[in-house]
Amino acid sequence: MELANALGLQQYNITNYERGTRLPSADKILEIAKALGVTVANIYGQDKAEEDEQAPRTAHNARTKQIQKLFEDLKPNDQRTVLKLAQSLVH
Repeated sequence: MELANALGLQQYNITNYERGTRLPSADKILEIAKALGVTVANIYGQDKAEEDEQAPRTAHNARTKQIQKLFEDLKPNDQRTVLKLAQSLVH
């Protein structure tokens, strides 16, 4: 409840994020990290060494921002489908 209040959200939003039934926007993930006093990488389960390894890959460019915007405009169910497809392409 404290996190929801800190973010100006209803508790059900946080519950949906925790259950994976809804994904927060990139901006909201940053707000969550700040409210919890952790990095965004920590939220995704990365430790400092992994974060340093990933640094070059996290550079924001026009294509990344375009993909992010399109992804955020999708319905939660479609977001999960896109994530599964992206994961299958990477692995």
